[in-house]
Amino acid sequence: MQKHYKPLYPVGFDTYVDPFVGSGGMLVQALKKNPQATCYINDSNKYIIGIYEAIKNNWDAFDKKVSEIYDYFYTLPPTEVCNKTRKAAYYKLREEYNYDYSKWTDGEGAAILFFLLRNCFRGVWHTSKKTSRFSHTCGTMSDSKKFYKGGARFIPYVDLRPNLLQWHKALQTVYIQTGDWKNCGGLDAPNAWIYLDPPYRGGTMDYGQEGGWTDANQKELLEFAVNKTNPSTEVWLSNRDIGDGFFDDAIQQNSYIVDTHKFASKFHLKTTGPYAKCIELLLIKKPQQAT
Repeated sequence: MQKHYKPLYPVGFDTYVDPFVGSGGMLVQALKKNPQATCYINDSNKYIIGIYEAIKNNWDAFDKKVSEIYDYFYTLPPTEVCNKTRKAAYYKLREEYNYDYSKWTDGEGAAILFFLLRNCFRGVWHTSKKTSRFSHTCGTMSDSKKFYKGGARFIPYVDLRPNLLQWHKALQTVYIQTGDWKNCGGLDAPNAWIYLDPPYRGGTMDYGQEGGWTDANQKELLEFAVNKTNPSTEVWLSNRDIGDGFFDDAIQQNSYIVDTHKFASKFHLKTTGPYAKCIELLLIKKPQQAT
């Protein structure tokens, strides 16, 4: 979606706030727009936040462990599309991550989770029902440069490390939290850019939210975005339009401050009928002009 969002990025903000940071894609864009901005990030997933904290505060241990894992996997022989040897090693490492993780430091555990996420099927977060820790299927683990539905190409750590080192440097000025989005710092800051990217409607994953992320949660977040933020702040809310008119009332009632953008998604939605093309929804509350 970034190619659609790029022309819409705000300028002149002093603070960036991301209460559902996930992989941090929008944080990168905010830092590019204003490297001097005060940034607050949060996620209810403590394991994802653990990766950010390790990269920021425990770089040496994280860097060493990721390097060791990639070096080992690169000793295993590659094939064109699907490597059974690497896959077996992936599942062994995933088993250790779920049941034998006490032997690792926090930095090492975060490094192993980073590797598993980077090389799982499509980079999607799935957990074990038994342990509640990450446990998704392996991706292709292939060196091939050809596109394959299983996920990203398996590349050496020497190619990944420069990007991670940039993350390490950038995160030194970022405030990192884990917990409920409402407790994220900076939500009441003036002249801010707040990006709200909660679990999407029509999805099948709860992202650690007890009872799942419900329509009541969606409405609470929408109410906050439209009516409870600082008047000088620009607020973005991303979600999915599944065709039931859920967001229509909010859009109509607040049309004087909300811009609406809809983009076709490459993903499809399965409800009670045939698969339907998803529509990505972006609501933008612009700063109110002083009178």
